[in-house]
Amino acid sequence: MKYYSVLIFLMCAVAAFGQTYIGIGRIVPGQNVLGFADNSTVVTSTPQSHSVRLHFHGTPGNNITFVHVNVFPGWSSFSYPTLGQFDDFWIDVALSSTTQLGANIIVYGFNATSSTRTVFKEPIENPKMVTIMNVENSD
Repeated sequence: MKYYSVLIFLMCAVAAFGQTYIGIGRIVPGQNVLGFADNSTVVTSTPQSHSVRLHFHGTPGNNITFVHVNVFPGWSSFSYPTLGQFDDFWIDVALSSTTQLGANIIVYGFNATSSTRTVFKEPIENPKMVTIMNVENSD
């Protein structure tokens, strides 16, 4: 837990130099870092389509309010469930015509035992999936 601040600082420093930032959800006063996940593809010698899935599964009872996504070098599409799951989040990121794709997420929200926790609706059993296309990086 004590290394989260160092890790977040390093991730943000790297994000400032070349990565694409995507914010999902809303920042709520009193929220904490619940965790993070990262994934990348193997570097290929010729450009091709790459995709990665990032999955965060936290402690049951947590409320996820905001997800900070860093993608390098860019993205052509990404897909994720609408926020509303208490402790589970995943995102699929894709990029065509590249030799490598890397991504990481930092998940923010409220712990199950947090006194500043806001009351949220019950978790969504079958969440709606959101897919966003980036025309600049699409084939």
